[in-house]
Amino acid sequence: MNAHNFRSLIRRRHVTALALSVSLVAVCGLSYSRAQEPGKEEREVVYKIPKHLPIKFKVKKPEKLKDKKNEDWLDDLEVEVTNTGTKPIYYLHVSLDLPDVFAPSGLNVGFGLQYGRGKLVSLSEPVLPDDVPIPPGGVVVLKVPENPVEGWKLFRAQGKVTNPKRLEFILNKINFGDGTGFIGGKPIPEPRERGANAPCAGGDNNARGRRPLDIRRGVISLT
Repeated sequence: MNAHNFRSLIRRRHVTALALSVSLVAVCGLSYSRAQEPGKEEREVVYKIPKHLPIKFKVKKPEKLKDKKNEDWLDDLEVEVTNTGTKPIYYLHVSLDLPDVFAPSGLNVGFGLQYGRGKLVSLSEPVLPDDVPIPPGGVVVLKVPENPVEGWKLFRAQGKVTNPKRLEFILNKINFGDGTGFIGGKPIPEPRERGANAPCAGGDNNARGRRPLDIRRGVISLT
């Protein structure tokens, strides 16, 4: 190799080394910059659905629900419920509580997600031919009704409420349509009341005409 070719080879190696160094600095700088970016704040979502209940509860597109900057989170909310039991479910009510959001009255704000005819909140309400249950293995998608959603938007526009930092899903009622069901995680009627596994014909008579959220003290429902 003559002197000219040798010097050319050295220059090429220096250029290659310099380019590699610049690339490494750029990559390292980008990685450092990303590391310095504050973590994206997310809204806390808590599921207070007892595991022994015959339902599978899943929020669709949870990233939209958790995004604190998403003003349309209530519009985007869709909950998929699967009947994992052996009985049809004629009525289902889940509350969405906002424990850190207060109405002008001072009460906490909450929303209701419901499947089935409203009167079936009472286990003693007879099933009608038009009542369509969630069959075993069946799936339904629940949303907060339009009126409460519009009411929430109005409150937000008027500055009466703030967006929540925490959301809690709570099971209120399941009605199997045969006089049995669940209130919260408690079977109704309780096993010791059923005798030889016979359903209680009267159901929970005290629940007739009562909205499920009324029993939750200190919570105002926008349903």
